[in-house]
Amino acid sequence: MKDNIKSVFSKSDYIEGYQELVIDDDGIKKSSSYGESLYRWNFMDRVKELDKIIYVQLKNNQYLVIPKRVFDTNEELQNTKKFILDKGLQSEPNTKIKNIFKPKELLKLLILIFGLFILTYIFYAFFILVLMLWKM
Repeated sequence: MKDNIKSVFSKSDYIEGYQELVIDDDGIKKSSSYGESLYRWNFMDRVKELDKIIYVQLKNNQYLVIPKRVFDTNEELQNTKKFILDKGLQSEPNTKIKNIFKPKELLKLLILIFGLFILTYIFYAFFILVLMLWKM
């Protein structure tokens, strides 16, 4: 495994120019047109792999995002993941985000919101009517 792994992000709508990540024994160094930062391994908490990205959670709940498309081969991707895990980061299981509402609960919530909207409208109409009668 190389001591120094570089990945260059292509231009996107969210990043002006490009970003470069260097992953080595010191940590992950992120460089862009705005400057550069070094995130040391002891400042990182966990790593999670999704379909198109690997993200590293920092201890301050910020994230470093590594798009998988920057790796030339699957072997390079696997070596990078192993290198990161060997630094002591916890690996989160690849779980899908679950819907916290069941369909019936969601329907009840929508009915409640709609009901509050209607009550607000009725109160507003009643208030306008009282003001009109007051001015007569």
